[in-house]
Amino acid sequence: MQVALDETSMIELIDQVMKKRGYVPEEQIVGRTINVQEFAKKYCKPHGQAWVKRNILYVFKPDWVSNIHP
Repeated sequence: MQVALDETSMIELIDQVMKKRGYVPEEQIVGRTINVQEFAKKYCKPHGQAWVKRNILYVFKPDWVSNIHP
């Protein structure tokens, strides 16, 4: 079986699938920031803000952190 789709229809279909699966366009992600408390809550569930600072920020000193010791 063969299905012929033009490029516009294919892009619309892909967009629908991506939205259904929870993907967001890159333009919506660029420039978003979260604080340490929100990061700990979302991505380091049993640990808190102090753990994130002690075990991630102070150890690895990522370049995206503007002031590591505020």
